[in-house]
Amino acid sequence: FIPNSTLSIIEKDDRGFYWDGTRNPKAIQIFNPETMVRTGEIDLAAQINPYLTDEFPFVSFGYFMEVAGGKLYTMATFNSDNVTHGAYDETFIYVIDIETQEFEALIRYPESLLFGYFGLQNSRYTSSAEDGYVYLSAWCTSNFFPKATIIRIKAGETTVDPTFKIALNDFVGGNALMLGGATFLNGKLYTRLKESAAAPDFSNLSDPDIFLHEIDVATGQVTKIGGMPASTFGATGTVQGPLVHDDKIYTAVVNGEYQGYYVYDPAVGGNAALAFDIKSGIPSNLFILEESSE
Repeated sequence: FIPNSTLSIIEKDDRGFYWDGTRNPKAIQIFNPETMVRTGEIDLAAQINPYLTDEFPFVSFGYFMEVAGGKLYTMATFNSDNVTHGAYDETFIYVIDIETQEFEALIRYPESLLFGYFGLQNSRYTSSAEDGYVYLSAWCTSNFFPKATIIRIKAGETTVDPTFKIALNDFVGGNALMLGGATFLNGKLYTRLKESAAAPDFSNLSDPDIFLHEIDVATGQVTKIGGMPASTFGATGTVQGPLVHDDKIYTAVVNGEYQGYYVYDPAVGGNAALAFDIKSGIPSNLFILEESSE
């Protein structure tokens, strides 16, 4: 079995990728999901070493992995230890050709953003669309200042699309904060968005004003989805993004009086509806297990 995996993604039945900082922090590991056996690694030392310094000697690939257009996209942070951030005022996205299993390009985006929550596999801050576009959603800057921002990479490309950027600060009227997402479905992105501006130190996350929102990719219009109770931050686990299942959006709701999941059907529109309650504890992660036909 594969130990110490912080982040992983399955590309197809017999091939997936993961990062194991204890085995080789400068490499992406390859494994077979059918056998759960490690089959190799993609060494990125030559592309990482130039950015390591005496002050920032560590690298982490613990935020996101996305597969689209025959490429693996993943983000590196250069750190003073193995969890902190802030070496550079830009974002480093490494692009790997899947078939050759070799480094292809380094995207250096000129803002330092965190497209994911370290070690949380299902936060879904990134997602790939049916057309191969990759959407990257940041909840904050690398020094943990709230700044919800969405960018994208067009199908198979190795640069960020300069024509597309959704800065949710403009919608909120202050420091915008996404708690998971944005999840892509049929030309729309879905995220749990705090309606009021987030305090720079996140001290107002107990306010019950987190709701599911829909963002139109073509126009940038943001729409609040009604029909569900307001959420508070709850716990780290509730930064998970909305889950797509059967073309419907499932999202966690947590506050002092209620814990559970609501479901929204974009084909119908209108309000979300109750999916199911949780009788104790706090919503953390939702998985769909498909019954095998064998």
